[in-house]
Amino acid sequence: MDNIENLFMAHYGKLYTLAFRMTGKKEDAEDVLQEAFLNAYKGFKGFQKKSSFYTWIYRIVINEGKKHLKYTEKMPVDIYAEENDIKAEDVYAYVNSFGEVEDEVMVNNAKEACLQLFMNCMPSQYRIVFTLRSILQFSVQETAEILGLKENSVKVNLHRARMLFKEMMSGKCSLLNPANPCKCSCWVKYARETNRDILSEEIKIIKNNEKAVTKLFNDELAELAAISELYNTMVVSDSQELFKKQIKKIIKKGQFKLLEKDKSSH
Repeated sequence: MDNIENLFMAHYGKLYTLAFRMTGKKEDAEDVLQEAFLNAYKGFKGFQKKSSFYTWIYRIVINEGKKHLKYTEKMPVDIYAEENDIKAEDVYAYVNSFGEVEDEVMVNNAKEACLQLFMNCMPSQYRIVFTLRSILQFSVQETAEILGLKENSVKVNLHRARMLFKEMMSGKCSLLNPANPCKCSCWVKYARETNRDILSEEIKIIKNNEKAVTKLFNDELAELAAISELYNTMVVSDSQELFKKQIKKIIKKGQFKLLEKDKSSH
């Protein structure tokens, strides 16, 4: 790989997942990657290779992602309950009264949409560390290099992220405990019968390294291990070719020399 396009595209899946987990929206993730690519393209000649390419490019995506971050303090169910002066438990009971649906694809989409909401409720530093470590499977050392942090700080932020997830999901998510009231399959049926758009149909989910994930938190509480397994997905954009076309169009319009090869490698 001898030019910036190939290097960027080689990391595209993980970069997209990082951008999506940071912003929570497909469109924002694509905007982040577009800006990150342009910044990387313009700065590639000055890349001194004192650090690895992945460290450099992930830092650029993270910096762009931070510009798009929106912090949400409460889950939609809690907000809805407060606005209508009812208990959150009553909201779950109403949704669950619709029963369950067995459409696995829609249930997975509902799960993904819900889990991303939990990500959106997390402070940015926790969200970034959690994404790099638990979702993209970077090591503590690699995560520290990308973020410019000490390894101990990465460990502390990841632990706090896990505990925050546990606090947010405790007593709610039935994926962690079947006795909990919030069930993805009920939300799907509720959405179908009330014509509500609560799903992220365009998002494709790829599960990977399921066995490895169960080892991540083997010294932690069982709920934390379950949370890690739920989040061990990589979001894959179906618009990679469109992304490439948009980038080339922008570069051409800006009168840049299109995707120049890195001459220093020759």
